Amino acid sequence: MLFVQIALLFLFASAPALTVHVSNLDVTCLKCICTASTGCNENFSCSPEGFCGPFFISRKYWEDAGSLTLGASSKYSLDGGYNDCTKNFQCASNVVTNYMAENGWDCNDDGVTDCDDYARIHFLGPERCDQSIENSLYYKRYLSCRPPKAADTFSQV
Repeated sequence: MLFVQIALLFLFASAPALTVHVSNLDVTCLKCICTASTGCNENFSCSPEGFCGPFFISRKYWEDAGSLTLGASSKYSLDGGYNDCTKNFQCASNVVTNYMAENGWDCNDDGVTDCDDYARIHFLGPERCDQSIENSLYYKRYLSCRPPKAADTFSQV
């Protein structure tokens, strides 16, 4: 019986943290935010400023999103799993999703919280996401893959 309890404890301790569902944040939006960040370069390590992985995630962003890890071995690494998670597309996607669940809002005041808002939040942070982003390389990359809005779809009918 003790063996079963220990096995279950190990299983749950090594399982990756579950993420939440965020409206209008789907895989297309996540891939576009990734593309805007680094060209979605999964081999991107860390910048000198401390932003890591294909989503260019800072330690503070990762911590605010719940400090997700790839599992128990990563969790107990010297950096707490930050490097492993942010350099892994799926784990980093979960970080972005969790971050948006806590910080998402209608930055551009168009009446809906969608990928445009999440892209702004990812780049500028939730406190500054209503500021201009249009002249940045990040935004130009984002526009190249931006998911269509419902209004865009209706105008084509």
